[in-house]
Amino acid sequence: MQPEKTIVLPHLSRFYVKSSEHRYPDQKENTLSYTKVEIFDKDQGDIKIGEYLRNYHHKGPFFPFKRADGQWFALYSETYHRTYAMSLPSCEKVAECSSLRNENSFDTSGFCPSQYWVPSACKVIHTFESRDIEDWRDIESGYGSPREYNNLSWHHVDVGFVYGCYWGGEYYIRAMDLSNIESGTIQFSTPFDPCEVSAKIKDFTQVIEIDVTGRGGDSAIVYGASVNGKYYDFKDGKFTED
Repeated sequence: MQPEKTIVLPHLSRFYVKSSEHRYPDQKENTLSYTKVEIFDKDQGDIKIGEYLRNYHHKGPFFPFKRADGQWFALYSETYHRTYAMSLPSCEKVAECSSLRNENSFDTSGFCPSQYWVPSACKVIHTFESRDIEDWRDIESGYGSPREYNNLSWHHVDVGFVYGCYWGGEYYIRAMDLSNIESGTIQFSTPFDPCEVSAKIKDFTQVIEIDVTGRGGDSAIVYGASVNGKYYDFKDGKFTED
């Protein structure tokens, strides 16, 4: 009997970045530097596949994710107060977050992202009443045994989250609709817009829990998410107590 493999979170498995300080030749030493962010691909032998210059002295967040169709993208912040998406491994900028300021949402142009998270789901095999059943589960929740997860399909879901603030303000969680990323925009959705959190987030899984399923389907379906003790149903568009 072969030993069961350790589950490796997929968004940590392929693309990663390195950063270094960048200054223009005529830039004064007492001014804030830029940051050169270089992108690498483990599947191609850890080669460098691209780079971008961030207009801030910190590399900022970078989060790669794989759609159900197998296409890779990454959320990143080339400009410190904006969120973009690039296609991987081409590193081509393909989308920008957008929303209008009104009574239900906030202007994205001044929202500074600190962290991104796109939950991932895996098709699992679990036993119910002596029958093996295939279903989709949230990987980060830790549900199930290695037997259930091994060698089965996985992908990131179409709902992402960003943690950040308006300059000098409180930190918030905002949700992102990633389902139409090919159209060139990522929509900040209003359910958690904004959802204030009291302390810096080190692990999104301790703050947000997604509700996924998709029994018998080719991809996971996100029904809702729990944030700060409240559950949001994406289908009904309503909050309920968790």
